[in-house]
Amino acid sequence: MSAARPGHTSEITACRHDSLSAHLRAAGLGALAGLGFVGLDDSIPDADTAVITGYKAARNKSLIGGQNLSNKALAAVRAPVEYGFAHPPAARPVRQDSARTTA
Repeated sequence: MSAARPGHTSEITACRHDSLSAHLRAAGLGALAGLGFVGLDDSIPDADTAVITGYKAARNKSLIGGQNLSNKALAAVRAPVEYGFAHPPAARPVRQDSARTTA
């Protein structure tokens, strides 16, 4: 979907350059993203949201109750997927016994 980029390119920059939101919207798909992707889906107000992110608190202002609840719900949905990527299932060990191998 995208060309190779230098290693120092951030994920959100690569998504913006490749217009990930437009591709997701065209395919009728959506994505759940972390707080590092806030502002990625700055589309027209009536368009379907393609990238769902949480809320960030400002330096001197904390989040209100609904925003905290929304962040918790988003984290609950993302957690199993992130756990799956962080802890892939162990591969079956390869047999070393040549008498039991099949051709």
